[in-house]
Formats: sequence, C-alpha cells, structure tokens
Amino acid sequence: MNTITIFNGKHTPTLVNVLEYKGDYEISGDFTLSRDLLNLKTSVVTIIDTTNNIIPQDIIVFQYENKTRFGKIYEVDREFDRSTLSFTYGMDSHQEEIPFMQSWQNFSGRPYFDNRQDLQIEIKKYATGSLSLIAPDGVLGIDVALRQFARRSFLAEQYSFIKSTADTRPLFMVRLTDENVGGYNTGTSWDTPLENLTIRLDDPYIKSSYILKIGSDSMTRLRLYQEGNLADYEDYQRLNNGNVVIDSSFVGPIATWWEDYAAITPTHPDSILPQKFSVKVAPTADYQSLDYATDIFYQNEYDNEIEIELPEHNPYFSLTPDRGKFGVYDRPYITIDTLLGRPTRVYLPNSDVYIDTIVSGYEISKGVMKIVFGLSRTRLTDVINTFINKDNV
Repeated sequence: MNTITIFNGKHTPTLVNVLEYKGDYEISGDFTLSRDLLNLKTSVVTIIDTTNNIIPQDIIVFQYENKTRFGKIYEVDREFDRSTLSFTYGMDSHQEEIPFMQSWQNFSGRPYFDNRQDLQIEIKKYATGSLSLIAPDGVLGIDVALRQFARRSFLAEQYSFIKSTADTRPLFMVRLTDENVGGYNTGTSWDTPLENLTIRLDDPYIKSSYILKIGSDSMTRLRLYQEGNLADYEDYQRLNNGNVVIDSSFVGPIATWWEDYAAITPTHPDSILPQKFSVKVAPTADYQSLDYATDIFYQNEYDNEIEIELPEHNPYFSLTPDRGKFGVYDRPYITIDTLLGRPTRVYLPNSDVYIDTIVSGYEISKGVMKIVFGLSRTRLTDVINTFINKDNV
C-alpha cells in the first residue's frame, strides 16, 4: 500500500448529494494499525499533504492485505508538507454517544448507527435475536458499545462499499456479524465456520512473549445483590457449554460458610463442577439482568493478559481469514476481518498447560505483529484509558 484516499466526513447525505472526494495521498512514513477491545486506540499513517485540507471526522480509505478498509480521521498533526493522521477504523469508527433511558438497554433486530454521514455501522446477530448494552451513567459511546458486543461473543467485521436502495448514493458500511463464525451454522454466507486458533508460546514463529497475568480459576456461580437493598438478589450458574442461566437452587442469605454454599448441588444437570462462586453488588436495574451477569462471567473467564510478537505475515494471525471460508461473501467489494475477538488456546512453553482466551488487541507496524490476549490490562496507561472511556464496564 502506497496511498490512502480521503473523503469529506462533514458531508450530510441527501438524495442529490454525492460523496465528496478530497484526494489520494502518498504515504511517506510510518503506517501502524492498532486495535483493542478494552479501549479506543488509534492507528497512525504519515502522508505527503500539500493541501492541508484533511480534518478530523473525514473518512479514510486504505488497503491492507489487498483488501479495502475504511474509518475516520481522529486527529491531524501537520509539519511542513507532511501530515501524521491518527485514525480509527471498523467498529471504532464512531465516537458519538448514545443516551440511555436506563442503565441497561436492549437492541432488538439488526441495529445500525448512522451519524448522518456516509459511514454506517450495522450489527447482525444470528445466534440471538437481541443485544443488550450496559451504561452505568446513562450515556455510552457507540464505539464503546460495539466493543461490549465484541467482548461478549465473537463478531466478524465486514467492510463493504455499497449503494443505497433508495438512490444511487454510495455508502461505506461496516457490519459486525456472527453469521457462521465461531461454530454458528445458522447463516448461509460462509462455507465453513472458522476454527478456534491454537498456538504454543515456544513456537519458532514467536519472537518474544510476555505472560503479564494469568487469572485464577474461572467462577462457575454468581450471586448479585441489589445495591442498597441486600435482601434482594439473584443467583446465576455457568454451564459446561458456556451459557449462563438463572440458578434458584439456593434460597436465603449467604453468611460466612462459603464452602457450604459452594457444595450445594445446582439444579441444572449441565452445571460446572466443582463449584467456584463469587458474590457481588450490582446496580438496582442490573442485579436481575442475565446480560449483566453474563458480562461478569466473561470478564472473569478471560482474566489474563499475554502478549506475543511475531512477523507480520505468519501462518496463525491475519486480519482476513483464509480464502474459501466465506463462500458467497468472497467478493472484491467486501472485506472480512476476523482477528479481533478470535477465541484462542494458548499453550505455555514446554508444557501441556494451556489457557483459553481471546485476541483482545493487536498492533501491526514495520513488519512486526503484536498480539494481546485476554481482557486484563496491567499497564497504568491502559487502566487510565479504561476509566476515562468507560470501556471496561
């Protein structure tokens, strides 16, 4: 890739307007792609820019792995005839806020977000008919919301440059979909589901690896007390198939005999044994929310952080899946990214011990790919970003 293309992001589409093209710009410096499921991270490209007309919110179109991707300019830093562009792409393209009428909110059907620009985001779920979001203070950014969805279940990103059925106006569309990925077979778009990744930390392709955190055994049982009223609570149980259900096998307050509570036989025949439980206080609107409880289970499950570095082109990690995996969607104008959120089994060096986790972040720069696994972050800067962006809620 030697150039990027910029379109005017301030454009408000109408039936008579067309996408305003600003120009193609030659890349003259570093090009870094960076994503993370826990907080907003910007990618960076330096270009030759003599016009100085690129501004934040403009749409950026670029090629990677011979596929077209697009997003939005986040920040512009100019120096003489060169500009360094920080940009977001995919599900991170929108930073507008969503007002919530309650601390959690359901989205049924196939929601999409359109901020009156030519870049749209759509969610398409086959496995479940609805989606829910958690917003502790009643406001949530769209990019934060989409990362909540992606942490909860594996969602592939589909980029397509399409034309609206209402007119001939072209649109940039990013669709997040679980159709036939991660084992689902309810869609018809992909020939075969994607397999979970497996890798060893002593693999010769891995140049360096850092085990920053390995969480304790995942809990299997959870009680959520209502904040401000500990007489009200709901119990939840995780099953062997990964689902979370309401568990009514124990009624009454929990005192100090934790072992007795853990030993109580759960009512569901597929409950995970032996039991490992946790007790937490939840906001009033959330203690009876199965989605809220499920988020807590998932955060606990991937309570680990592992980083590896390997060559940019390797047999394990790629933004785009192998050809033949996506059937009728194997078309020139559609790009599919499947790296972020991909379930992965990581074996420790010289050992049969493994950790089931997910790809939660990556950075690609100067021929090197850094992969981050797990939903834990130990670095102070990421802790601060998580607090500011409210991503890890």
